Amino acid sequence: SGTSFSTPFVSGGIAIMISKNKPLYDFAKTLYFWDKKIVVNAVKDALEESCYIKGKRNEWGAGIPIFSVATERLHWKLLLMVSLPFVVVLIASSIAVFVMVYRRRKWYLSV
Repeated sequence: SGTSFSTPFVSGGIAIMISKNKPLYDFAKTLYFWDKKIVVNAVKDALEESCYIKGKRNEWGAGIPIFSVATERLHWKLLLMVSLPFVVVLIASSIAVFVMVYRRRKWYLSV
């Protein structure tokens, strides 16, 4: 069936993908410490999205992996995962500041 060859090939490719993005990978693992599947699923998704579809999914699985594309996709997925919490905090802080300024202005007008 080909799994005897494909397993070490894909495992080595994933190891290279992670090593090329090691700082982002480690930081994402630190940020998402409560659910270890999030970062692992990002690696899996990046690999599956970058595969060349050879035939039927039941016969070929996700297809033939293109690791250069997978490495690039993993980089962008990890970058998004790392920046997302900071963007959420920035938006929440901006809303809080806006509400405080609006209330203070309303209070000054009523006095």
